[in-house]
Amino acid sequence: MQLTAASRPVVLLNIYRPGSVHAGNTFLNELSSVLELLVVQSWPIVIGGDLNIHVKDTDDVNARCLHELFTLCGMQQHVNSPTHQGSGTLDLLITFNDQPLDQVSVDPAGIRLTML
Repeated sequence: MQLTAASRPVVLLNIYRPGSVHAGNTFLNELSSVLELLVVQSWPIVIGGDLNIHVKDTDDVNARCLHELFTLCGMQQHVNSPTHQGSGTLDLLITFNDQPLDQVSVDPAGIRLTML
């Protein structure tokens, strides 16, 4: 989805990856391909969704690969509190490093994520 803010296009990308399916290389390679296309456009990007990868788990190889991918693309993940009833951070909000957000809040874990 694309919208226009301040006369500039903004790309909104919503991702849902079922937690019942192993993330693996296929998901990360496909995400990498999409991000490469978006980076070339140089438009502001807001990526949100339920990636079902425990990004705070430093022992999780998928979390490390996801972090490396965002770093290579000059992006940052803004959610720093649990978004799941099991206290994991699975729902993410990602933008370019030079695209600041004023405030990100997480409603009670497992309910919803809001961006103000």
